[in-house]
Amino acid sequence: MPLRHQFHPLAVIRKHWLTSDSLSLRFAVPNELSDTFRYRAGQHLPVRIRIAGDDIRRTYSICTAESEQILDVAIRVQQDGKFGRFASETLQLGDTVDVMAPSGRFQHVSSREAHTRYAVFVAGSGITPILSILKTALQDENNSHFTVFYGNRKRTSVMFLEALLGLKNQYPTRLTNHFLLSRETSDTELHTGRLDEAMTKKLVAAYFRSSLPSRCYVCGPDTMIDAVTSVLHEVGVETNRIHSERFNTARPSRPPEPSIVTDLCSSDTSTDVSVIMDGHTRSFRMPRGDISVLDAAIANDLDLPFACKGGVCSTCRVRIVEGEVQMRTNFALQPWETQAGYVLACQSVPLTERLVLDYDQI
Repeated sequence: MPLRHQFHPLAVIRKHWLTSDSLSLRFAVPNELSDTFRYRAGQHLPVRIRIAGDDIRRTYSICTAESEQILDVAIRVQQDGKFGRFASETLQLGDTVDVMAPSGRFQHVSSREAHTRYAVFVAGSGITPILSILKTALQDENNSHFTVFYGNRKRTSVMFLEALLGLKNQYPTRLTNHFLLSRETSDTELHTGRLDEAMTKKLVAAYFRSSLPSRCYVCGPDTMIDAVTSVLHEVGVETNRIHSERFNTARPSRPPEPSIVTDLCSSDTSTDVSVIMDGHTRSFRMPRGDISVLDAAIANDLDLPFACKGGVCSTCRVRIVEGEVQMRTNFALQPWETQAGYVLACQSVPLTERLVLDYDQI
């Protein structure tokens, strides 16, 4: 049986440029891994490559409908983005990339009986999970409506423009797209500018004057999410009706050297950690202080799941069976998850002498 927390080499069978600085990749999934890679609308894929000895990990959102079960991801290519540059310049059809099972809590669960008025606020490459959600919900919820506000610098940088226009043609009465441009004039003054707090206030006043949306999806950079969410709260949209996913640009830090972890463990303030994953238990000792559980595990040669190491992607989500930790940052877990004992290993610092973590309780 394939292990959920391990990487699998998947072949690239399609490479398609979306804009001058973004592209999509399609991975082939062998029949024996079809259940492992079954996804929900809005989820993402942790991926890994090795360049000059460096372990490069990222997460990229799946942008196909849930009914398709086709692994397409989209990548924005940035000058300092190692994975993006590798994908654009080096990766060829037939090459393999290490891919882990889909993860992420930014999911959409469709209901045939839904009569939902959705509002979507999205910027840049944040459109990738939204596209999956749009395709899925429009297909499954015949009585639901979407209003999409999509911010970009200019029209030529709009990812999936043709796909969004195609969805509009397919569902003309249930989807409305508004393209907001910050570095060139849009079709109306209202649509010209950045998707910030001031812009959000104008959009809400113009399009939701009579009634507020039933559910909101917000996806993009930190500052944009904070600004949009603040305005939605101000006008009366409850927190449980706002679903967000941050596209963080932080790069993974290097874990401490094993010798440093060993030296620090000689003090009286250390923790015995046991990790349960894929039915096996591994143990190690680590200091209590500034080192995260994930970094200490890596220093002890444990290959635990992770990608962003910034508290954003939730790839390292794990449940505490015994002990306590302090999470430094959390942009991925919902309140019910933390109440149920789930933490992010990349942000968790032990507080107790013993700590037991279970990755199998997903």
